[in-house]
Amino acid sequence: MGLLGLVIYAFAFPFSKDLCYVGEWMMLGAFLISLPRIWPVMKKDPVWTAFVVLFVYLLFKGILTLVKYSGELDGVLGAIRWRLRFLWIFMIAWWIGGSQRSLLRILAVSLIGFFVLLATGYEPGLYSYIERGKRIDFGINAQHFSLYAATALCGCLLLAKDFWGDRYRSWRIFIWSFLVFFFLVLTILAQTRATWIALIVVSIFLGVWFAWGILSRKVRIKAVYVTCGLIFFLLLSTATASLFYGSIHKRISRELVALSEMVTSDFDDIDVSTTLGKRIVMWKWAIETIREHPFIGWKIDDTSRGYLGQGDIDKRVARFHHVHNSYLEILLNQGIIGLLLFLFFPCYVIFSVSVCFKKGRMPIRFYMTFWSIVILFGMVNMFEAYFTTWLFWPYFTILFGGFYSIALWSRLKSSDRLMQ
Repeated sequence: MGLLGLVIYAFAFPFSKDLCYVGEWMMLGAFLISLPRIWPVMKKDPVWTAFVVLFVYLLFKGILTLVKYSGELDGVLGAIRWRLRFLWIFMIAWWIGGSQRSLLRILAVSLIGFFVLLATGYEPGLYSYIERGKRIDFGINAQHFSLYAATALCGCLLLAKDFWGDRYRSWRIFIWSFLVFFFLVLTILAQTRATWIALIVVSIFLGVWFAWGILSRKVRIKAVYVTCGLIFFLLLSTATASLFYGSIHKRISRELVALSEMVTSDFDDIDVSTTLGKRIVMWKWAIETIREHPFIGWKIDDTSRGYLGQGDIDKRVARFHHVHNSYLEILLNQGIIGLLLFLFFPCYVIFSVSVCFKKGRMPIRFYMTFWSIVILFGMVNMFEAYFTTWLFWPYFTILFGGFYSIALWSRLKSSDRLMQ
């Protein structure tokens, strides 16, 4: 039941929150039923220890919110429950069982869910929207859509070997090439600059890493494969960017002019009519507000909408529900202590996966896919408060928990061998 719940969870999160919750509850129910078998492993895992510490801190924050800020009990319990999903990292890692094949299947199921989103969100006037240079989002938030497309693009590129198969059949390579082009086009059409910047950083990181690894002979990949792959992606990116040059130029040019003017004025003259201007105003306000309660933050809440509405801030900015930065959102609601507890989970997963790779228990293509996700998700959260949306948890727990599964189970197998 737990694995079935995970499949539903992975399949549904791109397009159906309700169905995603069904999978979530199935996973949790199966986890509780299997707890006697899981507990001996879980109690020794740092993810569980950090979860307990976080739970105690959230209880403290909840009581503080009720007493000092006259918060409502339902709202406080909802905010605490929202943050306790960090435990899903361990649950998903457990149900995947450390199998690389199972992880690939879960990723494939999520990709199928993304295609369901494309099918259900398709509009008859889609092509006319593209011709007029409008943002394409298939009925959901454009930032979320671009994140899906960019993640699918990274997965297709870096897990190409798994898609091609051992025999490198030409029809598989043709479909893979089409998918790479398709996801690249979708990423451009979503017109989300944060995702574009993150993908550029991912490309630079991977290029430098592969170059260093090959030159130092620490990466066992033929240089010709890497060179051909980079040339293919660069040519494809250049051709696609040229095809949609008008949309890209329109989306970037005004913001660059606004940024230049703001830098010249030392950020005293901020053009709030631009999206960058709105974000900078919100970020400046958030930093000033955080300074008043830096360590434990203000009341525990899902978003900063209450603060924004009451602050001395431009009305065009005050109408937003959050400050478009997940890290500032967490600092506002949970303070530095809460942010450090939050960051422990992804940082520990990164550490565990890196150790697993260095011990030769994870293929390099999996490791690079994981790092592309870390960079991509880490950067887009600097410009959008994904933490305040329901998308955050399935994306974060499936991908981080999935790769953590390989590290967790390889560690368990190693311990079993030492005990024998």
